[in-house]
Amino acid sequence: MLHSRIIGFGWILLGAIATSVPLMYLMSDAPWHYVLRHGFAGTLDAAELVETDLIGLAFCLAIVFVGYGVLFWRWWARVSCIVLAILLMFLAVREFFRHKVIGAELVYVWAVILLSVYSVIYLVFFARKSRL
Repeated sequence: MLHSRIIGFGWILLGAIATSVPLMYLMSDAPWHYVLRHGFAGTLDAAELVETDLIGLAFCLAIVFVGYGVLFWRWWARVSCIVLAILLMFLAVREFFRHKVIGAELVYVWAVILLSVYSVIYLVFFARKSRL
């Protein structure tokens, strides 16, 4: 029970932090400055950037929703959390090895990796015996 609460609060916290980044970009004037700087050719690039941020925002909100489900022991949350944890673990490891990650990004990437591993181990091996 304590483990599922740690996992639930962890995913809610990490999802809420990750949600703030695309929201700040979408609410700023950055996409429109990109279009003004590059002219008509930059319009498609700006549209792709906005589309990517909207997909990222939806994914981050899904992480928060799954964290809420794990926190309150929903049956669908176990499978969803395992799938999201494995996907995010691979993305975080790829980000770590592909780019030079420093500072706050390094802390966030390692937090995602550790919470993903912890979630998968608990939900696959130990959650069958608990109420979840």
